[in-house]
Amino acid sequence: MSTIADRIGKGSKMAVSSAEKKVRLLRIWLRVRKRWHAYNGNKKEVYVWDMIPLYRKIWEQTANDLRADFTELAEGVWEIRKGDRKTRICGYKIQLDDPVLLDMAGNKSLCYDLMRRNGLPVPRYASFGFEAIDTARHFMEGAEGFFVVKPDRGTSSGLGITTHVKTYRECIRAIALASLYGKKLIIECLVPGESYRFLVLDNKVIHVSRRRGVRVQGDGESTIAQLLARNRSLKVRTDSGGADSGLVFDRDFEATLRSQGLSPDSIPEKGRVILVKSFMRNGGVNAEVRTVYDEDVTDTVCDDLREKAISAVKVIGSRMAGVDIITVDPAVSLEATGGVIIEINTTPGMHHHYRLPNDKGFQPVHQVLRFLLSE
Repeated sequence: MSTIADRIGKGSKMAVSSAEKKVRLLRIWLRVRKRWHAYNGNKKEVYVWDMIPLYRKIWEQTANDLRADFTELAEGVWEIRKGDRKTRICGYKIQLDDPVLLDMAGNKSLCYDLMRRNGLPVPRYASFGFEAIDTARHFMEGAEGFFVVKPDRGTSSGLGITTHVKTYRECIRAIALASLYGKKLIIECLVPGESYRFLVLDNKVIHVSRRRGVRVQGDGESTIAQLLARNRSLKVRTDSGGADSGLVFDRDFEATLRSQGLSPDSIPEKGRVILVKSFMRNGGVNAEVRTVYDEDVTDTVCDDLREKAISAVKVIGSRMAGVDIITVDPAVSLEATGGVIIEINTTPGMHHHYRLPNDKGFQPVHQVLRFLLSE
């Protein structure tokens, strides 16, 4: 697999026409590979549309808690009634925002542009068609650090997204993957930090979940590398999905530390807690890694992040959305950390906010269903 990809992707300074040919060849190879994995049942991730049994459980239990009637209309389609009020739900999709708004939210470059015009922090980015690969090359030449390449429209759950891209050769492969999902693409500067999902309903943040990263606490004497080496209990996922005995000093590690002005040789002061990796996985370039939120941090995030999440939802006019924010420290403003808003999800998966290991018993899905039945 890597031999074919390497052969196709060689050459970091190539003519645009040659790069286009390589992208087209890679697209064919990736499409065949994906179909082969699907045919053999080798899916590495479980996506939201695969979760019909879980969503039935979520909505049926919530309906019972609210003493509402739950009826299955078809597989994955349900009706919930309470008195003369009713709402219909299809898996993770609810009846709330109109089709125009949903299409707008699915257009990532449009959302970035609207948020930027309204003073909200978004990554530095460029949009382009996969035939205009020179746009991506020029963007990389004018920026430092790592990059993200993703489809501009119509995807979710990490599909088509490649992070921690460093070289043009890697960018070519990332473009080929993203272009399987659409002709318009985005390249943006990677902003290190943990991913936070803010669930906004009726202009209020009702819940926040986080994909927890890796942290160390300084003792005033040891380097970050030494602190990590002593933590024998630390295990992160490998690229193949298995468990590893320890953390690898990979690109995510490098980018996360560098964004805080640190390195593996830095000695943090006693008691200082430092984020050293944005998520629990080892690897270099990360392709189609689905974000899994595993921690309730509703009481941890500061007011600035809440206000920016609400403002992002107001920008597109949604009544309910999940806002994805990247930051290394949720207790301070995005301006202070260099954090950004990376997406507005108008069909947010409620499983991201359902029975997390550390939740305090509050389930936001109850609040959502009450709102739907009050319409």
